[in-house]
Formats: sequence, C-alpha cells, structure tokens
Amino acid sequence: MKNKCKLRALLFLLLNINVLAISVNISTYKSRNEIVKRESESFGRYIVVKFGVFDLKTKKLKVSGASVINKYQEEDLNCLEPIIKSATMSETQLEDFSKFVEFNDRFFQTQYGVLVEKSCLEKSNRKYIESNILKSYKDGLSCLQELDGEGSKELLLKMNNLFSDSDNKPKIFCSETNADIKSKGINWTDAKAYASASDEFSSDEMKHPFISLGQQWRWQDNAYSFRGTLFHEFIHNTGCIHTKTIEKSYTCQTCCFSEIDNPNAMMSPAQSAVEQKEVACKICRSTYEGITDKNYLRDYAKFSILGGQTSFLLPVLKSYMKERPGDDFAVEIFVEADNNGPLAKALLSNKGPVTKYELLAEIVKEYAKGNYVQSAKFIRKLKQERKYFTNNQYSSIYEEIEKDLLFMSFGNPEIKLQADNPFNSLFKQSKDFLSSPVSLK
Repeated sequence: MKNKCKLRALLFLLLNINVLAISVNISTYKSRNEIVKRESESFGRYIVVKFGVFDLKTKKLKVSGASVINKYQEEDLNCLEPIIKSATMSETQLEDFSKFVEFNDRFFQTQYGVLVEKSCLEKSNRKYIESNILKSYKDGLSCLQELDGEGSKELLLKMNNLFSDSDNKPKIFCSETNADIKSKGINWTDAKAYASASDEFSSDEMKHPFISLGQQWRWQDNAYSFRGTLFHEFIHNTGCIHTKTIEKSYTCQTCCFSEIDNPNAMMSPAQSAVEQKEVACKICRSTYEGITDKNYLRDYAKFSILGGQTSFLLPVLKSYMKERPGDDFAVEIFVEADNNGPLAKALLSNKGPVTKYELLAEIVKEYAKGNYVQSAKFIRKLKQERKYFTNNQYSSIYEEIEKDLLFMSFGNPEIKLQADNPFNSLFKQSKDFLSSPVSLK
C-alpha cells in the first residue's frame, strides 16, 4: 500500500508539472461534445492564456483565441493518512507535534514544515502565530476530509504533497512593503495576503511555495479570520489561481472558515450567508468538466451573488464568452446577478444605447457574441462621453473587457482603443508564445 500511495502521488505530480514554463490543460466537455486545450505562460505580473476549442469526435478546431489574466490575485484517503492523522490530533498532542524552532537567520520552522519569517514576530508573538497556523492546518484539512467529495479528496492530496515535501517547505513572509509589491499589481490597502501557485511566482528572495502577509493587516483582531486567510493562501500554494482554475481558494475558505461559524460572532447569520456556505461547500467538494462547465459557472455565480461579490463574475465568465461566442448563457448570468438593477434592465432592453448602463450592456452583449470590434466601439463612446462608474460591480465588468480588448488589439488592428497601449511590452514578450497555434497533436 505504501509503494502504491507513493506511485499515485508521483503520477499526480507528473500530470500537473509545467514543461518549459508553459502550463497545459486539456478539458473534455462531454456535455457539449467539445475538447478545450489551454496553454498558458507567465510574463511578469500577468499570465497569457491561449486556447483552442475542438469537436470531441472529429477533433477539428472550432474556436481559438487568447486572453490575459493577473498572476497574483486533485484520491485515495489511505494515501492521506499521515496528514489526516495530524489534522485530528488532540490539542495536547498538537503542542508536542509542532513548535517553533530556529531554522536559520531568516526563519523559524514548525515541525510539520512551515517556515515563518522572523519579521512576522514584529506583529505578534510566536505562540499566537504558531497556534493559528496550526489551527488553520488542522481545521481546514478536517473540513476537507468531512466533505468527502472527489474535489475535496483531490485538494487533500495536493495539501499532503505541499506539506510533506521536506526539500521545499511552505514559507510565510511578512516583510514585503507596498513598494515591494507594486510591480506585482498588488496594494496592501486592498489585500491581506497573496501566495504563489507555481515556480513561475518565484523570485531570488521568495521561492514557491510561499505566502506573503500584508504589513497593515491586524491579525490579532480576528484569529478566526486569520486562520481562514492562511487556509485560502495554502490552497493557492497547491496550484489554484483565481479565474485560471476552478475557484477553490474562496469557496473552500467560505465552506471551512465561514463567518457564520465564527465562535466570536456577535450576530445571528443572515440566510444568504447560510446559503452561500452551502454552495461554497458544494464547489469545494465537487469536480467539474472544466472552468467553462455550465454547472460550475451556475454554482460559482450563485456563490458570488449570495456573497455580494458579483464583481468577481466577469473574470470567471470571460473564458466561457470567448470559447462559446454567440451563446447567451453569460449574459443571462449578468441579468440574474444585477437583480433588476440598471445593467440587467439594459441587457434585457432593445433601446439604443444612451445611458452609461445601456452602453455597458452593449459592450457586454457584443463581447459575448464575439463582435470584439463593435464592443471596442462602445467602449470608445463611453470614454468620449466621459461616463464613469463609481460602483465596483459595474466598473469591474467594463475594466475587465477593456483589458482583454486592449491585449487582443495587437492581433486585430480594427480594435482601436488607445494609442498608448499598456500591454505593449507584454505583447512583445509573449509574441513567440502566441505565434504557435493550439493543437491537439
């Protein structure tokens, strides 16, 4: 059994390895008789993804394209016995199992593997940091075990690989300033933490797998939230990236560390919070055909709507819109998410675009049809009329489509948005990668 478990773990790692820094993912969508192959490569603070949609039977190419996403933002339970055992130890056993010890001039080490930068002690004491890392580890893995689904078993195996690699231990950093992370497109005003998902995130100073905690975040104020954030970031360390993979970081965090279960909560949970946890647990435990599986997108949309996080929807729906041009499914999701709001009304209306919401609706509809030149035309009109969105729910939709069209404009000169294209350098870097078409061969 021991050799069998090692073999399965090795096969798992081989199936998820990156070759020459290019990540390849092939998803089979039997529900729509298609195969989608996605290839991605990291360039600075972005990941460029190119895709091909092929007929499942004939293997003929149906649709192809590329997009850009921000970089920073899967078995047998017997094989998981060591990590499950540590996750179910008593508090006394855990204290003996894991204590801070000196590792080198920069880190302390816990006996189960995590290295903690000494600068973290400037924000809190060793006991607080250690106990909450341990509780995050213990409670998170126990939660995944109890979910007992194919998706949660897959994540458990990934976590086991993460914590059992004695040659490459997970690391927690606390010393990065806003100036340090500016080039990564992150600001500690908006973010509590970020984490690496692969070696592509490594630098000379910070090697994958790592978590970087924001200097302005007050950990002591909410230990339960701190544990949930750590669990979220450890999931990133297993290879999960927002919008590029099935959303496990947010959903498993919400399932296993929901605020409705916070022992220090002062109020009874709203019904929407209870329902959001239910759908979060469903996504966390489940497997799907791929990131553009309608079942997954429906579940994720429900999760986002119940949590009031509809600004997260477009980055997730964008892949579906590009792989399935002319399909109204994504537009229907936007209508549902806006819940009779101005964008929903505009999407359902046939009136000519006059208001900023009507212009945004045309931008979305044309983009969903694959009419990118026309979508860019409405973006230019919105800018010319100086109509801006103050609500993040709407501005995020506009900005995400504009970002994608700006990058696409290098391959389509008819998409005219602005002379000083911010993706000029990125396109030059990724030109060779984009020049070769996606093929099943």
